[in-house]
Amino acid sequence: MYEVEPLSEYLAAQLAEQICPSYTAYDLSLHYGKLVSKCSLFTSESQGLAKAGRIFGEERTMPQLLQYFSSIGSEDAFRRMCVLDALILNPDRHYGNFGVLFDVETMQILCMAPVFDNNRSLFPELDEEQLSRPEWYVEKCRPRLGRDFIVNAQGLLTDAIRSDLKNLQGFSFHSHPDVEIPARRLNLLSKIVNRQIDRILLE
Repeated sequence: MYEVEPLSEYLAAQLAEQICPSYTAYDLSLHYGKLVSKCSLFTSESQGLAKAGRIFGEERTMPQLLQYFSSIGSEDAFRRMCVLDALILNPDRHYGNFGVLFDVETMQILCMAPVFDNNRSLFPELDEEQLSRPEWYVEKCRPRLGRDFIVNAQGLLTDAIRSDLKNLQGFSFHSHPDVEIPARRLNLLSKIVNRQIDRILLE
């Protein structure tokens, strides 16, 4: 059995592609027989990453975070990251895996960094039998930002995001061309995501 966290990373990126204009694309590969996820760098010699923990120093409320990202022109990007987390039930959006890009020469903040590090999403700790009865796990799963995935997402919806979610109804994950992924797991996770979409839109 492969490690499941890299698989979660790969699958979460499929949803990020649909909902987040700025996201990190992940691929799967085998490294000495072990499944790993990989991505291209989104930093460079001219652009660096400042994680949220360095920016804020301490945790902020959702309205405070939204206000900050709005002030740097990234309000929509922050909203969409949080909606994505609700779709993929990501319990690990901590202050070390989101932040901003900055100009390394001027230190000027440019924008919110692309969405990355979703490996704890989509219940990597659960087997297919547990995923077939997900209600208890979904109910117990909580975000690090805010208190409730659905409340977060509904509070951050805009007309554009709502439209994108409606277009996502019926979403299904696709497998990898070179790495075999159990079809049942893909189907069960797709059902969970579609339930989340329906719950968010049920305002």
